[in-house]
Amino acid sequence: FVFYKALGDHPLSIDGKPLSSRGVPHYQGYSLDSDRLPVYDYRIGSNEISVKIRPGPATQTLKLEFSSGDKKPLSFESPNTPVEVIEREPGKLGILIRPNAGDRFSSDEKKEVIEKPTAEIGERLYTSLGCIACHSIDGGKNHGPTLKGVFGAKREFALAQPQTIDDSYLRESIEKPMAKTVRGYLTGMMPPYKLETAEYDSLILFIKSLR
Repeated sequence: FVFYKALGDHPLSIDGKPLSSRGVPHYQGYSLDSDRLPVYDYRIGSNEISVKIRPGPATQTLKLEFSSGDKKPLSFESPNTPVEVIEREPGKLGILIRPNAGDRFSSDEKKEVIEKPTAEIGERLYTSLGCIACHSIDGGKNHGPTLKGVFGAKREFALAQPQTIDDSYLRESIEKPMAKTVRGYLTGMMPPYKLETAEYDSLILFIKSLR
């Protein structure tokens, strides 16, 4: 769900019309349900959408529960992601998916060989890996902290000492995102990425360029 910006049209539709055709989704914030788990709220045009994201019953699956305040029928279609509908009623949709956020290439697509890390390659990875869905580059608020001006800035963390953002922190945040969580953001929102050294270096160069 959160990676639609890297893939094209939004997979969620209201009354047969994709959300992306209704306007730009604006993140409104989140609340905690009775299980103390987050419910994320969005506004798209005149539509209000809430989504719960839970671990699925099988490995590498997610359970997504959507609800719409206007009770219009919801549907979810993604050409590259298996989707199983487990609940459907007016204004509500529950699905199981196996997202492939870390699978940047299809089985028949040749992986790019990086001879020298560059910020330009890092920018492409920022899009293809789905970073664009949660981390803005213009200072805007999203699921994760903005990348604009982050390098060299001092950050406070939920369960760690404040730190000035450097290369080693950026590498750790991509490879082991649960190691430190920036204060004010939820832990566990970002999947870990196992990349080639040149890919890490390219992403870091791109982030450092965002002044």
